[in-house]
Amino acid sequence: MPDRLLTIGETAELLGVGISSLRYWDDTGKLVAVRTPGGHRRYRLSTIEKFQGLDVYAENEDATAESEFVDDILALMDSFSAKLYGRRSAERRRKKKTDGDN
Repeated sequence: MPDRLLTIGETAELLGVGISSLRYWDDTGKLVAVRTPGGHRRYRLSTIEKFQGLDVYAENEDATAESEFVDDILALMDSFSAKLYGRRSAERRRKKKTDGDN
């Protein structure tokens, strides 16, 4: 009997992780997907069942590197957000001042 293939969304829900994690794991060989002729990822149910037996978040170099990468991205987003909102506040203050002069 052929192995059932799951979409990336079904697999993410089953494992309780985000789609981006599945893409990363596929790209790094941690949980390899098969590709459809259109290039979409499909995951074999038997592979997922074997994977569930592993400690996905074990403290290893890959998990640590991924965690540090995510932390760096979040810090960049916070910095960008602060700059963006700071700029918008300054623009609003200038507009109020200009509108008040008229």
